[in-house]
Amino acid sequence: MSFKYYVLTSGNIKTLERHFTALKPNETVVIINTLNEEYAEIATRFCVSNSIEHYITESDGTPSTGKNSLLDKFLESDNEYMVQVDGDDYITPYGRNLYRTVALGDSPPDIICLANQLSIQTPQEGFFDLFSKQVDSKSVKKEHFFIPVKHTAHWTHDLTKRSYRKHIPRVNEQEIRKMMRDDIPEDTAREWLSNRKIAEEYALDYGDMMNTLNRLVFYSRKGAEHTRFDPNHKIGEDVLQYYKLKKLSYDGVLDMQVRNERPKYSYLYMQDADSTTRDGTLDLYWIADLIDQLNKIEMYPKGYRLRSFEDPYYEVEQK
Repeated sequence: MSFKYYVLTSGNIKTLERHFTALKPNETVVIINTLNEEYAEIATRFCVSNSIEHYITESDGTPSTGKNSLLDKFLESDNEYMVQVDGDDYITPYGRNLYRTVALGDSPPDIICLANQLSIQTPQEGFFDLFSKQVDSKSVKKEHFFIPVKHTAHWTHDLTKRSYRKHIPRVNEQEIRKMMRDDIPEDTAREWLSNRKIAEEYALDYGDMMNTLNRLVFYSRKGAEHTRFDPNHKIGEDVLQYYKLKKLSYDGVLDMQVRNERPKYSYLYMQDADSTTRDGTLDLYWIADLIDQLNKIEMYPKGYRLRSFEDPYYEVEQK
């Protein structure tokens, strides 16, 4: 049974290098998808010097095209399962061993998506040490894992962490005033926040575990064959794809399951580097287009939830 981690990188060599504090070169494929030729050369040199399988794929600057090229390379290989990893994010040592164990198991799902993912904005000194000794079922935290607030992000996909209530006003006047201080016109700010509330209510009706994003992580070949990100959506492409795949799960086409990350974190959403959604400026224009596309999807019934993924028990040999 062949399995590998597929890391998509587009412009940050430090975050690419960071992956290999947990991942091993012989179990990882790096997909270099960038419009920056200089970065492509830097990333290539890093991969060559560390004997990492890698490919430079054609880019149009969108995350969707990068992810599609990653899926293509996976399907061109003889690997049967893989984990898709964004270049800025991080697979924990526990996650590295978990997904490999799942792939080697008797009946892996076609798709595993995540809920209650940990968002990290300022990984100060010693942060990754918090996870270094948690490598298997015997050593990982089982009930509570405290993450110092100094590391965490202000924004999270977990609506329970935002004290979300469906009956609160569609827009928050305090947020309106804050946006206006950043030179965003009042009418624009109200439209953005109204659309965000609609998208959040959509997540409550059709998502899993009150999360606005259930990140797609683990794929079988069958799961990858049914996945295609839309390059017309520079932001929100993963949300749209999640709902499409969940409809296939409802129809019985795919075995798609959702994993609760808390407190056994496997995949960290790292927000310490600039990206398509984090360039220092607030811009929520994309939510209106996402809502428009969601309204066009043939959906499953409200309240349909994916089956919860349960981690297998496993131990790894300590060196």
